[in-house]
Amino acid sequence: MNKKSKKQSRKQSRKQSRKQNKKQSKSLDNYCQVNEVSFNNYKTSINNDTIAPNGPIISLLDENKKQKSFIHNIPASNVFNMVIEIPKGCTRKMEMSVDKMYNPIIQDTKKGKLRTVPASQFENQVSKIKDMFIPNTQYKYKDIYKYRNNNNFSGYSLFSYGAIPGTFEDHKEMENLLNYIENKDDIMRLGNNTTFRGDGDPLDIFLINDSKEKSRKIGEVVKVEILGIFPMIDDGEIDWKVISQPCHLNERKVKNKILSDKELEMYRLWFQHYKDKLDENNNLKSGGVIVLSNLGMGKALKVINHCIGSYHHIINSNDNYEMGMPNYNLRKTFKEL
Repeated sequence: MNKKSKKQSRKQSRKQSRKQNKKQSKSLDNYCQVNEVSFNNYKTSINNDTIAPNGPIISLLDENKKQKSFIHNIPASNVFNMVIEIPKGCTRKMEMSVDKMYNPIIQDTKKGKLRTVPASQFENQVSKIKDMFIPNTQYKYKDIYKYRNNNNFSGYSLFSYGAIPGTFEDHKEMENLLNYIENKDDIMRLGNNTTFRGDGDPLDIFLINDSKEKSRKIGEVVKVEILGIFPMIDDGEIDWKVISQPCHLNERKVKNKILSDKELEMYRLWFQHYKDKLDENNNLKSGGVIVLSNLGMGKALKVINHCIGSYHHIINSNDNYEMGMPNYNLRKTFKEL
């Protein structure tokens, strides 16, 4: 096959892949449920105003129909609350806004475009992927992506995803991961750089072992118990990923709380590769994310408590510039509630 034929073949392959992904994303969009939900004395409200550049806006209302904040007003308890931003199977990158009053949940944008999680587009195109941080290590494609369309879920295909209200990963704080990490392979992945800033958002959390995974809705609040945590470095910032499962009244229905190494690696690889893309030559291009091993429940609780402390420091500070956010107006809006 000559160069011209190869180029045409690659172009046609990319075109077919885009069509397939668009069709798949459309058929699975019902998992991005934005129906109103109620819990305790709160309920969500949906604004589908066509002038909203980020699509639907999910807001929180109290029993008097007054607007409240997902970040500030979900009550604290001994059991942790999780706000569902992205139900399992949803391809939209939804998140609580820290720069808008009352912190509604909206679809994130990048370079002026609405963000989505890529559908599994690498099948039959990539056989092996090198680990760019551990020499002489390769993962087979099937080991990384075989779960991407499990049970017809795409996008966030393994879990529901969200954040813990009343927490914050402070952008002004520098955190040394050697205070948490002991695994030699993880230390080698970090190299000489072990200190990172927070990403300037509430603490991320994902939900597994969930019997209601097919009916979760954006803005829903779930009481969860903590199982572990992954340290994730993205764009030079620490972006913790807390592992959780729903609190169950009937303990006999609870799955084994000790996650197997196989399960943990499955979740780790999902975060490690969910930003990967194909370049113009159909070669896999890394998303530049580093995801380290699970640190367990004890260190997860340590990180959560640290982020609760950071949140209260920001809220109680009289100096807006003490807030761990890079933009003054964003900091000011975050506090003025």
